[in-house]
Amino acid sequence: QAARRYAKIAGAVDVDRVINLFFLGNDIVDNTEMDRRMRPNRPGPQHLPTVNVWGWIQGKSMLAAWANVAIARAMTSRQSHAGEGLATMLTMWSDRGKWSLDRALPKTYEALEELKETAAAHNDPLMVVVVPPGWAVDPPALQTLLQQFNIAGTPTDAPRQAVVAALAQRQIPTCDLWDAFTQAAKDHDTAFLRFDGHWNREGHRIAAEEIGRAHV
Repeated sequence: QAARRYAKIAGAVDVDRVINLFFLGNDIVDNTEMDRRMRPNRPGPQHLPTVNVWGWIQGKSMLAAWANVAIARAMTSRQSHAGEGLATMLTMWSDRGKWSLDRALPKTYEALEELKETAAAHNDPLMVVVVPPGWAVDPPALQTLLQQFNIAGTPTDAPRQAVVAALAQRQIPTCDLWDAFTQAAKDHDTAFLRFDGHWNREGHRIAAEEIGRAHV
């Protein structure tokens, strides 16, 4: 998805370099579904004005805040679509889930190669930032999630190791945020939003500092 979106805008803007954030939590899973999501000629009206209604709701409505909490709670159950997706993702983070990771990785390898080739075709330097989920850098939290979803095994960082190795093999410059966020978790620094999983202000600060050092 990132490679194809970049290819569309690279010719229209003056790009200094490409910094792509690879989220270990969902990008491995999403890459396996990208061919289906990116199918052309979807039915529906064309050339409609873009209105960021959801952005307005997120900023103005307490209903949106309630919805975010409800979604987060739903993800703790396999009975919801979101929960089933999280269970699929979590399986890869168990030492008994190697089969799931091995099945998903080929599409990620293809995506990384496509991104590298696209950046090279436009003569733009590329760096991939490896971003861990908050629960992955906190072993007790990951163990709790595995138990909650009845996933056998103990926590592992196999997805991170696989992606970092793939980047090194393809000689793609990398900024791995794993150690920085692991240290933050050990120091009990809250770097993620409670009901969302994205970075909060502290998380953005950590990421900016690490990316800045790698960029230099």
